Amino acid sequence: MPVGTRTFVLTDVVGSTGLWSARPDVMAGALARHCELIDRCVRARGGLRPLEQGEGDSTLSVFERAADAVAAAVDIQLALADEPWPEGARIQVRIGLHTGDAEVRDGTSWVGVALHRCARIRGLGHGGQVLLSSATAGVVSDALPAGATLADLGEHHLRGIPRPERVHQLRHPSLAHEFPPLASDAPAASQVPSYLTSFIGRSQSLDELGALLARERCVTLTGTGGCGKTRLAREVASLEALAYEDGVHWVDLAALADPALIGPEVATAVGVTEVPTMGDVTPAVAMHLAEKHALLVVDNCEHLAGSVAELVEHLLQRCPALDVLMTSREPLGVAGEHAWLVPSLALPPAPPAPVDEVLAADAVRLFVDRAARVRGRFEVTEDNAAPIAMICRRLDGIPLALELAAARIRSLSPQEILTGLDDRFTLLTGGPRSAVARQRTLEASVTWSHDLLGHEERRLFRRLAVFAGGFTLAAAEAVCSDDDLPELAILDLLSNLVDRSLVVVDESGPVTRYEMLETLRDFARHRLHEAGEAPAVRDRHLAYYLAMVEAAEPELERDQAIAVVDRLLWDLDNIRGAMDWSLESGHVDEAQRLPGSLLPFFFFHNLLEECARRLEAVRDLEGGSLASRTKVLVGSIGGQALMFDPLSDRGDRGLAIASARELGDPRLLGRALLWSGFLGVLRGESEARALLEEAVEVCEAGGDVLYLGLARTVLAYLAILDADLHRSRALLGQAYARYGTMRCPIEGFPVTVLFQALVEAGGGDLATGWAAVRQLEMEIAGAPRSWFHSLAGVARGMLHLTGGDLASARKEFDDAMDSAVRLNNALQYALAVTYIAPVVAASGQLDEAAGYADTAVELLDAVGGSQVTTPAVLARARAAEGAADAAALEAC
Repeated sequence: MPVGTRTFVLTDVVGSTGLWSARPDVMAGALARHCELIDRCVRARGGLRPLEQGEGDSTLSVFERAADAVAAAVDIQLALADEPWPEGARIQVRIGLHTGDAEVRDGTSWVGVALHRCARIRGLGHGGQVLLSSATAGVVSDALPAGATLADLGEHHLRGIPRPERVHQLRHPSLAHEFPPLASDAPAASQVPSYLTSFIGRSQSLDELGALLARERCVTLTGTGGCGKTRLAREVASLEALAYEDGVHWVDLAALADPALIGPEVATAVGVTEVPTMGDVTPAVAMHLAEKHALLVVDNCEHLAGSVAELVEHLLQRCPALDVLMTSREPLGVAGEHAWLVPSLALPPAPPAPVDEVLAADAVRLFVDRAARVRGRFEVTEDNAAPIAMICRRLDGIPLALELAAARIRSLSPQEILTGLDDRFTLLTGGPRSAVARQRTLEASVTWSHDLLGHEERRLFRRLAVFAGGFTLAAAEAVCSDDDLPELAILDLLSNLVDRSLVVVDESGPVTRYEMLETLRDFARHRLHEAGEAPAVRDRHLAYYLAMVEAAEPELERDQAIAVVDRLLWDLDNIRGAMDWSLESGHVDEAQRLPGSLLPFFFFHNLLEECARRLEAVRDLEGGSLASRTKVLVGSIGGQALMFDPLSDRGDRGLAIASARELGDPRLLGRALLWSGFLGVLRGESEARALLEEAVEVCEAGGDVLYLGLARTVLAYLAILDADLHRSRALLGQAYARYGTMRCPIEGFPVTVLFQALVEAGGGDLATGWAAVRQLEMEIAGAPRSWFHSLAGVARGMLHLTGGDLASARKEFDDAMDSAVRLNNALQYALAVTYIAPVVAASGQLDEAAGYADTAVELLDAVGGSQVTTPAVLARARAAEGAADAAALEAC
């Protein structure tokens, strides 16, 4: 049962000089004596010492007053210091104090988050040290024992707790005060979402789920929409985060429709910074979590149940310390899954009942809390207790239904709300209650809330269902307005929906966004189809996001590119929905223009495989314009080049170039030539140079600065292959000059810097090479999942190799190989293996070096990358310039 705020004192034995080497009987006697001394000090200060909660040589004491707890801690340290311990054994303890709420189970056992926090604080200290949390320090700062002071030791991370704790050391003239630094833990990667409203009730559910997670590795919270699965999962995750050394990772699948996106979503949530550009990302996630003791929470799984189950089973099999908590309207069928049905909130007794008994029910507490947020000082009285109790009973204690009803307190009395429920639940009162009936009750409550809206509010509400993953006011105005619903009315109507808890405001991003709970969105979507408005609204939705993407396309090639891709990322689910509708509705031209404009965006966010799927789906559609078809072709060959996939040539290059010439569009033609030439280089084709040189001419004439620089960079790459470092430097210098002050981290500039580093590694100009690498690292800092990071490692390795630092070079190449494995990129692996060969050879391990070289040749041939830069090519270049050590390098 809850007992309120207490101050806890936890001790354990550390620094016990001579104790553990003493005879067993001496050791046991000393430990027993140490407990007796602690008991005496605790009792003298009015504390309680539950003996059964000690673990080994640790003890727990509980005090009503923090000042008594601090005084007892001083007494304990003084008593232990003054004790004449036998045979030279000297016992020291570290003590942690924290003040917080707690509960007592079975009349004896103390439980609660406060005890976990106290234990973590104790764990920071050393023998003889007393540490206080900020909560305890704040209470006792003016009531310390005589001569005692507090020293602020700053903020420290506590294992399993996401927020750092400010820790204070208790100092006393008779105690030691110099200790080593505190043993802080690294911060755990916990990502539990926060809410502005308080969590009400469900203490028994929290206890049951905490115990369940302690013995089960896979738990699924099930129940009808609106029963509070997500909110309960959030509270459980927050409380149980203390038990997971590597934190809690939260994944929300509500906005996803494509099962292929589940893996990348989980990868992002758990902090995998490098995932494969092609294929399944699940192995990369499993590798990342393999040794971690963490909790993965996957929310809203029902519409992707099969794919989620497959991924979770894979992770559970390969990550022995990982636990998984899921929410779904039904069990997912994961092997070993424990389904836990989320109950409704506890209901009040039927009227008449005393006010205090009505208030004791969790359902009433939730209703009153939410009602007070829309009408200040709302409370249960003798007059309204009966209708409030009946509202909660009629709504079966379903949290969403209660919140929707409470939102009406702004304009209706409890009795009027109850009357409204009576009118609409007439057809749902017969027969036994069941899960299905509870779902219909929720639908009825939403229907009633919907019917209380004005005509225009209802129209906006159903039209908002077209958005996925949230929307802005501008989007709502553009998509939801027409002759029947003026654009100028949208803001006021949207504000009304927010007031009625039908739309949620999200202010966590750079601009205010709005969201609908998934249950409400499903309801609104049905109403949209019933009204016959879905096609028109989805057409406007498509038009809006197509315009957004096409307006962003040129911005993706300028110095604010990262900000642009971030803005697009906020609406990625809406963009995906627009692409899906363009295919479903037969809008061929739009279906081709959308993915054709997104290559740089998909590249930056490591979504090239999705981009390839989208482009493939629209590549052969008939009915689109020549411009849109050409854009798809150019995007396809660009994606192949960026994925280093030269073997999947389908003849798109010639068709793309011919179509761009027919259009007379210099930008499309320059890019078609560039990507075709790039693929030609990777395929070892002799005509690649002519394509790239024409790309330079076309891009320069059309003012396409980014792709002009990129074309010159690829030509510089060819010059490296020809062992002509002089021409390579000249071309790279021209590329830099045309970029000017533009720093676009999407495609061009990082490639140029990368090749600059490789050229100088081959040419021996280390200062210039390192400057290029540092510039590259600065430019790609905003692209944590980009393959540029592993290639930058290769460049660093080459510079270390040229400078004679073989150990650093070996480390960089080893890391690059590991990264390539995580990325599932055979070409990058081949590069790393190739570059490590001379390092190993220089260390005298010739057989191992030859093995690396043979592996590199096989891999490069397999991916069509035999023309990539290799140490042998750079060695020939250095020999041409008279490098003294060319022969040694070429031998590798």
